[in-house]
Amino acid sequence: MAEDPGSSVISGSPPPARGGLSLADIAELVAEAAVLLYVQPAQRRRLAESRKKRHEAVKQSA
Repeated sequence: MAEDPGSSVISGSPPPARGGLSLADIAELVAEAAVLLYVQPAQRRRLAESRKKRHEAVKQSA
């Protein structure tokens, strides 16, 4: 019996279904979604607060 060239003997994970996503692909998508939903909004909020403080400092010194 010939070994399936798509199987992953080393990692122990089965190959993705034809046209499907592997578990690693799904984990990567979830990680990307977490960054988009939680990390980036917090970063934008911190940057906006920093800009506001700089703007207020310049206004007070003028």
